[in-house]
Amino acid sequence: MKLFISQSAKNSLIVSSIRRVYKSNAFWTAMLDESKFKSGPFDGGCLVCAKALIRVFGGSLVRIVNSSKNTTEHYGALIDGGIYDFDGFHSSPNKWMQTFEKHEHTGRDLYFAEGFDKKSVIPNDPDTELKVADLLKSK
Repeated sequence: MKLFISQSAKNSLIVSSIRRVYKSNAFWTAMLDESKFKSGPFDGGCLVCAKALIRVFGGSLVRIVNSSKNTTEHYGALIDGGIYDFDGFHSSPNKWMQTFEKHEHTGRDLYFAEGFDKKSVIPNDPDTELKVADLLKSK
């Protein structure tokens, strides 16, 4: 028997999982002490966090790109039409970019893109991705 949950219930589940993990010592140990990149989800660890979200909840990789340099600034996960990063749920690409700009104060023109950027310098660390995914799955 397949169970169905509403989209709002799924959003709440994902956001509460993100918040729980973000507040955990295990997350910060994995990101800052044990990872190859030694940073959090907004200063180098966004790809790892986005891929962990996709591993657990499905979806696809999306990114915020600097228009003038055509470089990826931040990664997130597109899941059932919503965008998630470790700041939570964003209802549209524009809302996600506005939130990113509000927190990061880049002052740059940004655009939304899908998929992995092979030229990106944002670290990819599969071992830490698995650790974060395991934390997202745990209760």
